Amino acid sequence: HILIPLPENPSQQQVDKAEELAKRLVGEINSGADFGKLAITYSADSQALKGGNMGWGKLQEIPTLFAERLVSAKKGDVVG
Repeated sequence: HILIPLPENPSQQQVDKAEELAKRLVGEINSGADFGKLAITYSADSQALKGGNMGWGKLQEIPTLFAERLVSAKKGDVVG
């Protein structure tokens, strides 16, 4: 996954900038860009150095934010 960070109390400008980046990255991924390279470049999560790979896990073991979106996702889907 790619985590785009925001401060605890972000301004609307910071939120807008993060959303713009997220949409741009989804577009690049859907156009065939290398997800792992984008994760390394843009993600603030510790998994970034693994290309954003969270590994395998049960839905009950991953953060609810991710699990809710993954329930209806199909292999190869970009969820964001």
